[in-house]
Amino acid sequence: MKLLRNWLICLFSTAPLVAAAATGPPATTADPPPVKKRRTVQRSYRAPQWPPSLGAHDQNGRTFSAPRIKDAIDINLDGALIDSMLGDYDAGPAIRMTISWDAGRVFSQLTGQPKFELGALSDTELYLKQWNAQLTVVRDSSGKVTGVISHQNGTDREWPKLETP
Repeated sequence: MKLLRNWLICLFSTAPLVAAAATGPPATTADPPPVKKRRTVQRSYRAPQWPPSLGAHDQNGRTFSAPRIKDAIDINLDGALIDSMLGDYDAGPAIRMTISWDAGRVFSQLTGQPKFELGALSDTELYLKQWNAQLTVVRDSSGKVTGVISHQNGTDREWPKLETP
């Protein structure tokens, strides 16, 4: 109860605040306090001198380097080879990869993801054109595609091909 009474007195008692506002701050002859200046960061761009085997990226004043990805040279695949690769590949109950053909280009699409274009390095080596990921097509002795192995971030994952009825 005492706390409520004190709060109400502070709320409705404006006389001390008005008196302090009317008189203003005490007058002094000293210099005003110095104004704090913002620290500025001077940025300049200088092309890094890296060996051609390394790629470099500057971000927030830090330089990151990584091995450069080999330049890919696309080859044109035969229509029969492409047809044998088309279909669904399984990696568990919730993940499925579909390789499809659309407007003369080959695409790969994971469940719930957009389509990404594939390029061909050889009859059995494919790669995603958007980032560093490769696919190796696995064939049996008769030449029938039985699955794919994805290679990404140092990890290999097998995707067996699902039989279409």
